[in-house]
Amino acid sequence: MGELSKADCVPGFSIITSSALYGRMALGRCLSAEFGFLGCTNDVLFLADRWCSGRRSCQFFIPNKDLDQANGRCSPDLRAYMQMSYYCVPVIHAGGHHCKQGEQVTLTQPEGYLSYQVTEETGCGSGGSPWRIEASAGQTINITLIDFFALERGTMMSSERSTHTYIHIIESDLGINKTVCGTTERTRLVHSSTSNVVEIHVLQNTDPDIQDATYRYMIYYTFTGCADIEPPEGAWYRRDGYKAVIGCHGSDVSWEIICSGYTWQGEIGNCSGIGNCNTATSEWMGEFKVAIASAVTCLTLVLVTVGVSILVCYLKRRRRQLPQMPHPYQEGLTRCGYATNPHYQPVTFDYIPDTASNASGGERTKCAPPTGMSAAMAKSFMPIWRTPLPRNPNRTRENSHVTTTREAPTNQNGARWKRGGGGDECACAKSANHHHATEQSDNRRNERSQKASMICSDVKYLTDDNLRQSRHKNYCSLTKV
Repeated sequence: MGELSKADCVPGFSIITSSALYGRMALGRCLSAEFGFLGCTNDVLFLADRWCSGRRSCQFFIPNKDLDQANGRCSPDLRAYMQMSYYCVPVIHAGGHHCKQGEQVTLTQPEGYLSYQVTEETGCGSGGSPWRIEASAGQTINITLIDFFALERGTMMSSERSTHTYIHIIESDLGINKTVCGTTERTRLVHSSTSNVVEIHVLQNTDPDIQDATYRYMIYYTFTGCADIEPPEGAWYRRDGYKAVIGCHGSDVSWEIICSGYTWQGEIGNCSGIGNCNTATSEWMGEFKVAIASAVTCLTLVLVTVGVSILVCYLKRRRRQLPQMPHPYQEGLTRCGYATNPHYQPVTFDYIPDTASNASGGERTKCAPPTGMSAAMAKSFMPIWRTPLPRNPNRTRENSHVTTTREAPTNQNGARWKRGGGGDECACAKSANHHHATEQSDNRRNERSQKASMICSDVKYLTDDNLRQSRHKNYCSLTKV
């Protein structure tokens, strides 16, 4: 029949196999010769889970047909042996009594194993008497499923696999209800709680056609993090994950502690006396800070008001100022224009003193004509900023344009003067009949000059018909009609 193999644990503990090999691993008590087949192994952990895991004790014979079917790597004609490792874990039995319907079993230990076999024997953990796991405030709960049928399920064909519901996990305060089913993963984390209270409802097998091994599993739960602490008298408490700070009211004294496992690591001092000694100082500092803030606010408002007032006054004063001259002007200087040709409007201007030296060293009056210019021609040049410009009585200005309002008068020779070839931007500036200046008296000449004169901005005046063909585009000509 072979050799009987046994595994057992003390009462209150259950077996969890960690490894199981079948084959010709090494020479020893079971093998004395190699025969060319040494070192061949087969992983049969799924069989060890079926026979032993989740139980307090187990036994089986070697060899057996299940092991022979799993022996695919070693010669079936040679002797093989099984090598298994396991450990015993304490399982919760709810005090060893049977649970009544509607009775909850509250668990406050930081970790523990819940066995399906215990629920089958006592009813504790079932839907009518669920396990209620309570951690301290500030802690959460991790739940891990150890499925002893997962590996065997993995050896089956997909069509042969069946999915079974094992447990329900409920967090009532948050409305969480999770269903956990069997898979091909032997050990897996199935839930990490948000709150510190979790209920586990174990679903029992009520189908006689389903083997008991299918529902053999364990639940391992563990608390995570450290519980919130109650700060000592006169102290405050602030937590950020696995770190927390405790300090004394009215003082800068504080301590930092770190969570390791389930407990806080670090020193927590005593705030008695520290806060009382600093209460008055703290209150005085608070009042002082309020006073400083008020003073800064008032000073800011005053500065803003003064700045706005100064700006308004400056703007008003600037509006009242007269516009500046478009050209620089100084007392004692006169802007004068000089003609270089008797037929051209002067386009060169200069500022000269009211009295200036001539070439011989003597003084000449302001705006005196250059040497060689006739007196009649020179008289038509006057200080531009000192006397108003003459206006042609035969023309009026509308929207910066000169238009003819009546027929131009005739001169002493019976000739009429009309505007020729220039743009409407012409204005009166200089007499156009300089070649008649010496033939008439001063009064007649001035009158005729005033009637027939025109202003051209930076353009030339022509009085000779031969000059009308000038290359300048914008000019005014006085032509006999």
